[in-house]
Amino acid sequence: MPLTISPGDVIVKINKSKYIIEVFEDLSKWNDEYKAYAKLIHPDICKIPGAKDALSKLNSYREELQKGKTHADDAGCVTYKTDKCSIVGDVNILNFSLKHFNKLISYKDKIDLDFQRYLPKSAKITTEDSISTLEFNLPLRCIPISALGTLPQGHVNWIFSRMLEFIAYIYKKGYVHAGINPDSIYVEPVNHGINAMSFYHMTEIGKKLGTASGKYLYMYPDHVRVDKIATPDIDIELCKRTAIYLLGDKSGIGTMLRKTHSLPFLDFIGKRHTDPIQTYIEFRKLLDDNFERKFLPLSI
Repeated sequence: MPLTISPGDVIVKINKSKYIIEVFEDLSKWNDEYKAYAKLIHPDICKIPGAKDALSKLNSYREELQKGKTHADDAGCVTYKTDKCSIVGDVNILNFSLKHFNKLISYKDKIDLDFQRYLPKSAKITTEDSISTLEFNLPLRCIPISALGTLPQGHVNWIFSRMLEFIAYIYKKGYVHAGINPDSIYVEPVNHGINAMSFYHMTEIGKKLGTASGKYLYMYPDHVRVDKIATPDIDIELCKRTAIYLLGDKSGIGTMLRKTHSLPFLDFIGKRHTDPIQTYIEFRKLLDDNFERKFLPLSI
């Protein structure tokens, strides 16, 4: 891959970067870019100050792209890369998730195809030496909300909107996802999309809710602990709490944000909503009334 950038500019670019995407602009060709950059700045041939640090940082990015990053979720250990997300865990839980994923991608009306942009492209389970892995193929690079840190209001607005739109679709299909949380929702930075990466707790509306996320149990409405029935308000509440988590309040409540963030947004979070479709419509009106409409690039 020919480069027109100078070794000095490469060193500055890498050392100033915070994220992989700032160095490898086309992640489908990251390995070619890595080789070209490494050849330019290797300390054996490049004596410019900062070359050693830049190569070390470049190598750490390469390792992340090769091995991926990991986190735990309700089924086991998740490893996510630029184009895949693999979950190693209990085969029964993984099969339950895969069954509901396959159900959602089996719908073929236009509205279904539109909403399938919020899902991975495909999925399969493999078992080797008694270790089962559910592997999702991703349309674009995705990052779990739990790995994003704190984001500004503008970005949380569109992520929250995508989550509400997704659960409204689930509601139309007669289901409660019941597992919306910072580990299950991945963000696509490039096109401002989201991907739902697990369906462990998905249940038909009105049926008994068999499971819930232990790690994020505090985000569920109180009635879940009592009657254990799958009701649509569960998904609404989980989306709200996840949005507040992303704004920096890990409790998901938002009280601590009232002096620093949008009060109309926080008032909306504090209201009781029971219909996902109406909740989405109401939130879109809130955005129109209180925020400028513009695309905010997310470099992460």
